[in-house]
Formats: sequence, structure tokens, C-alpha cells
Amino acid sequence: MQRERLLAGLADGSMRLAEVLSARHDDDRGEVKLLAVLEALPGARKVATRRIMAELGLDERVRVNELDEEQSATVLATFPLQEPR
Repeated sequence: MQRERLLAGLADGSMRLAEVLSARHDDDRGEVKLLAVLEALPGARKVATRRIMAELGLDERVRVNELDEEQSATVLATFPLQEPR
């Protein structure tokens, strides 16, 4: 899955954050930066997203495949910004 398609799917609600995080070891999805994924979510604001990531101790350059189980669960609990369509 191409980066653009992944981010567009998040933005339009056809893909959920949980799907991306659960498939984080997939070559295509895992290489995307977490910041880009979170900023693509409906209702996400850039400054707020960066601030929350900093509070969680996550670098803005971290890729989805670099998250461990605990970090992934924390991100999912912290960014419940979208409902499935």
C-alpha cells in the first residue's frame, strides 16, 4: 500500500488507526512516520498532535514499525479521533 493511499484512507475514514498500528510490521504501512499517520486522522491538528507525541515521549521522526506493543496501545488510546464508517 502506498503512503499516499494509506494517508488518504485515514483522512476519509475508510481506514482506521487501529488497522495501521496492528499491521505496523507490514513493509508498506510500517515505513510511514507516525506523525504523518496521526496528522491524517480526521480532526487532528498539527500542533496538538506534535505536543501529544512529545508528552508520550515519541520522536516526531519515529516510524510506525518502530513502535512496541505498549507504545502502540498508548497511541491508540490517546488518539481516538475517528469512528469507523
